Amino acid sequence: MAAVLRRCASCSSFVKSALTERNSFSTSLALFKKDVWVTCTKALISAQFIQNRNYAASDKDKEYEKLWAAVTGGRGTGRGTKKKIVKGVDPKLLKYDKAGLKWEGFNAPIGIGEEEKVDDTEGETVQMRTVQKGWSGRTWPGRSIGSPLTADGVVLKDFHSVVIELRRVSNMTPGGRKKTQRAIVVVGNKNGVAGFGVGRGQAPLSAMKQARNKAVNYLYFVERCNDHTIYHDLETRHKKTIINFYRKPPGYGLRCHRAIKEIAVLLGIKDMRCKVRGPTTPLSLIRAAFQGLLSQETHQQLADRTGLNVVELRAECGMRPVIVASPSVETQKKMLKKRSDKDEYDLNEIFDPYRGLHRPKKRTELL
Repeated sequence: MAAVLRRCASCSSFVKSALTERNSFSTSLALFKKDVWVTCTKALISAQFIQNRNYAASDKDKEYEKLWAAVTGGRGTGRGTKKKIVKGVDPKLLKYDKAGLKWEGFNAPIGIGEEEKVDDTEGETVQMRTVQKGWSGRTWPGRSIGSPLTADGVVLKDFHSVVIELRRVSNMTPGGRKKTQRAIVVVGNKNGVAGFGVGRGQAPLSAMKQARNKAVNYLYFVERCNDHTIYHDLETRHKKTIINFYRKPPGYGLRCHRAIKEIAVLLGIKDMRCKVRGPTTPLSLIRAAFQGLLSQETHQQLADRTGLNVVELRAECGMRPVIVASPSVETQKKMLKKRSDKDEYDLNEIFDPYRGLHRPKKRTELL
């Protein structure tokens, strides 16, 4: 704009000087061409229009403000204003040190236990941690949602829960597509008892609570060897998902899929290794894991089945044989009579793929 004004001012001064000097007007006119006169006249008209422009406040400025608000105000006024979600922030969380909050690694040592907060309105105990993260950030899978409730509203404080999956599903109905939330939650008391449940709801929290409370009605008891590992190596299959379980010594830890690891922690298993082959769908993975852990054969069951003593070579005893289970007297007599009366060899015993060791239970035996 400044360049245009300077151009207009130079052209106007030149024209005025040319008009005042009437004697030299004819000579100056010969120096200019037709296009120069057209440019000068346009510049004069634009300069006159700029001088006569009114810069006072008017209704046009208000229209400009409305236009600017419509451009920068989000959705605009035509479709309605954008809804403002008021977040319920606890005023205690906005304070520091006055609220008595403990942050691991900042004002408290790392490894603080879980704190329990009781809600008197619902009669429910919710376990909270100052810093609680899931498998990937602050998402729900991998996080705890508190202790489950019975049908009577009693809080089971000995049980803990972990969310395995939370996803949105849809179902086509005559009224249209209906979207809901589906959650898979595993609960356990860290002492050999655990179960899982599937819940649905319109909101994520309602679906997770329904799955958590439903899992208490479907609990399983899993045997543990010396309260830290499984009894023997085994392989289980559910649909196309195959899981191999391996028994490990104390101090090995849990090296398995994250969903199986959460199940092992809730069962109280500390040392185990798993190898998953095939699809890792959460529901199929959980069913295969429970099926495999329930199909293991204990030392006493092996002794009663074979009628022999079960012996282990343990490193803490200098790799000497230690009897860990013995059959009952009735079982010994029964197996001796069976072997003495038998004239032919049992081919099943000779070609046993497990070589007389632990044999996983069949699916029919688990029902």
